[in-house]
Amino acid sequence: MTGYVPEDEASRLLSGSDVGVLPFNQGVTLKSGTLLALLGHGLPTVVTRSDPPEPDLVGGGISRVVERRDVPGITGAVSGLLADAPERERLAERGRAYVRNLSWTATAERHAEVYERVLRDRKNGRHA
Repeated sequence: MTGYVPEDEASRLLSGSDVGVLPFNQGVTLKSGTLLALLGHGLPTVVTRSDPPEPDLVGGGISRVVERRDVPGITGAVSGLLADAPERERLAERGRAYVRNLSWTATAERHAEVYERVLRDRKNGRHA
């Protein structure tokens, strides 16, 4: 609805929000850059279930998941989060942690660990 918003302005707006809502008709997946931006900003988020469901969203505790096109479910989830500060904080921290794990830095560190383990194993005479 806003059209293009520069990155700094979008970040400022997200940082001033209490709850994020992604009521996509097709459901939300972890491929959604919008979802990752909301989670990365520590925004407790309500999303609609995708088909098939995303296990990390449904069971991971990083967002509230509601059925697609379920207006009462969406409004109830948003209202519930607005009324529950500890739950908002819990979801915010879990979302931030989830996105941190997807960062290029975290990915590079995991690759370096694999390479180091392979080199160590080769040095010790073990081959994969």
